This record gives sequence, structure tokens and C-alpha cells, in this order.
Amino acid sequence: MSSLVRHVVNSLVFAKFLKNPQQAIVEDAAVWVQGDSISYAGQAAGLPSKAHQEKNRVHLKNFAIFPGLVNAHCHLELTLAKPLPYPGSFTEWIRVLLETKNNFSTKTWRNNIQRGIEQNLAAGVTTLGDHASFNSDFEALLRMPFRGRIFLENLGVIPEIAESIYHQTQRLAQEYEKNTSLLTFNPSPHSVHALDPLVLKNFKDQNHKLLSIHLLESAAERDYFEKNAGELFQFIVERGVYPTPSHSSPIATLAELGILDHPLMAIHLNYINDADLALLAQKSIPVIHCPLSHEYFHHDPFPLEKLLKRNITLGLGTDSLASSRNLSMLEVLRSMKEKYPALSEEDIFIMATKNGAKALQLGHEIGSLEAGKKADLIGVSVDDSQDPMHSLFQSESVDFSMINGKILLPGSSWIPRLQTGG
Repeated sequence: MSSLVRHVVNSLVFAKFLKNPQQAIVEDAAVWVQGDSISYAGQAAGLPSKAHQEKNRVHLKNFAIFPGLVNAHCHLELTLAKPLPYPGSFTEWIRVLLETKNNFSTKTWRNNIQRGIEQNLAAGVTTLGDHASFNSDFEALLRMPFRGRIFLENLGVIPEIAESIYHQTQRLAQEYEKNTSLLTFNPSPHSVHALDPLVLKNFKDQNHKLLSIHLLESAAERDYFEKNAGELFQFIVERGVYPTPSHSSPIATLAELGILDHPLMAIHLNYINDADLALLAQKSIPVIHCPLSHEYFHHDPFPLEKLLKRNITLGLGTDSLASSRNLSMLEVLRSMKEKYPALSEEDIFIMATKNGAKALQLGHEIGSLEAGKKADLIGVSVDDSQDPMHSLFQSESVDFSMINGKILLPGSSWIPRLQTGG
């Protein structure tokens, strides 16, 4: 990867426009990068005199610069060669997915992650929240250029299996976090229903690391908790475990365990009730919505207005190619605008930058282009007849990226390649 990604110690990036969340568009813009951080972002005319001494200059004529997009929920390891056809029910989809994963070879794990990296980079992602299985290809994950968090999924309704995976993910987090400065490794429950209750309790005191938990993703999950019945309930019974949910929702279960007092991202929440929503608002827990997978499963309408009325931080994600037509955050932006025309492009842009950064607890480092923050930015060509923000929404890919001060060269050669040994 080092031969294709150029680290620029100091550089000046000039562009026609610069756009930050909740700020006016800056014309004739410049970003001064020193090391991995931004020293200045604004009009070129306002550059400090010292900046003009920099020899490394990037001129993006007729381009707009934006903070990099944040894909707050994805599964790179599930970037399949083609999306899974929807089998008609959520539980049947789980069966198909498990069978598919069980057939992954070492080469498949690596190729999937590589494809996921390529698709996210092309669509302007610079930071992500990725979920990874304990047996994923961590060499491939470590070599990716993104900033973000790898959530090591804890699964298993059979106690012995759940306990084993828990200890493996704890070990992996300690081992791999020493090898990267841009990624943190966070063991996390995949969901409440899919993890043995005694192992779930372990996450109450997990060094206050951020958790990312799938919650109320499907109607089947809602029925599991509210009715102690349904297809998901039966799916777990088939594994020799007779579940006895202690509460009528997974959120109430987390509250009883004290896990809602832990740093937490709530993923999906497609079937949340008002009481649970009030509890999340009280605890200031951010929510990540994945509109493409929401569409794939034909879920009931997402409770967007209710979340916004309670001032809950809403970030966006792609989910995976096992339940989405593609991994483009640019497509996610367009999907949000199509489904919620009352939202402005600015509103959606904030969800994909500032809110995603806040949800991942990285808002002090990324989410906007300003002095002191990390040099994570993207450039998109602009049409003189269009607003720069609209140009971003209409783009199929970005033309320029920088992550942590590293310029990813435009064109096909800018994508880092991984070895794909069997």
C-alpha cells in the first residue's frame, strides 16, 4: 500500500470551494496540512504567511473540498461478490447468511474486505465503524487506510460458545490495537437476543470502550421480546436453547444491566417504541440508520421524525452487501434525500459527517475541516451551474481523498491492493 499512498508531511490543498457542516460555503479555498492535522482551512487569501513556504501543493481547480464521509455502520467482511437475494423473511436471511459465511475460505475473507475498502474509498469514506467476526482477516483490516473503530462481534446463544468468543475478542483487541494508530478495536455484543445473557453482562464494565449493538432491527426481533414467540424465537430454540427474555425490549434489558450507561451506539432501531426512545434520548445514545438495508428488508417506515424531535444524534451507514445494493455512502445520501424530501442536503450531510463522528466518539478529531482536526478530506468536481453540496450528492465517486495527511492518488491506481493468498 505504501507505494500507492503518498504521505505528505506538509502540504497546501487549493480548491474552488470548501464546505463544512453548518457553515457557509467558502470560495477560493485552501487547506494547510501539517503532518496528519489541519493547520488552516478557509479562504486562500487568509493563509498564514508561513503556509506559502510549503513546497507540496495540490491544485484542485473546479473542485469542492468536504470533510470525509463517515460510514458509521458496515461489515466489510460481508462485501460479497454480489448481494444476497432477499429470501422473504429476516430469519431466513440469517440462515442464508450463516451458511454463506460458513463457506468462506481465507481468500474469500480477504477479498471481501478488499472490495469493501475499494467501494468505501471510491464513495468518499474516510472514517468507518466496521463490525468484524472473531475469525475475520485482521491482516486485511489492519492494512486499510481508514480511521475508525472495529467492533469485534460477540455472538452465541450457547453459553460455552459465547464465552469462548468473548475471550477471543478481548485477546484480539489487545493484540491488534498495538499495530495501528487510526483504528481502535472494540469487543461489542452483536445484539441482545443473539448473545448468552451471562456473557452480555460482561460488557457493563468493559473499560468504557464504545459499544455498537444491533437493536430492534426487525419485526421478528420485536416479536421475540414482546411476545416470546415468532420466527426468531424458534430459530434460537432450534439451537437447543429456550430463550426467556426478561423484558419486552432489548433496550430495557440493556438498561437493567447498566449497559445503557456505557458508551454505546444503537444500530437500526427500526421497530422502537416511544418508551425506549425516551430512554435513549435521556441517555444521549446516538442512533445509526442504514437506509439501503432498511429498503432491502422492506421494514416498516423508519421513525425518523420521532428521533429528530428528541434531538437524538443520527448517523448513517451502509450496512453490508449481504443486505444492501451497494456500499456507497454517496448512494446513502441520495437515498435519504429521496425518502425524506423535507430534509435538506445540509441536514443529511451533517448526519454523514459531524453526527457520524460524534457517534463514534471521534468528533474532536474529524467531522469538519478546521484547525486542530485531522486531515481527512475529500474533493469532488463541481459544475458552475450547481451548488457544491448538490454536486456531492450527484457524484458517483470522489475525485480526491486525504486521510490523516495521506493523499490517495486519483484514478484507479489510488486504491491500495492487498495480497490475496489462499
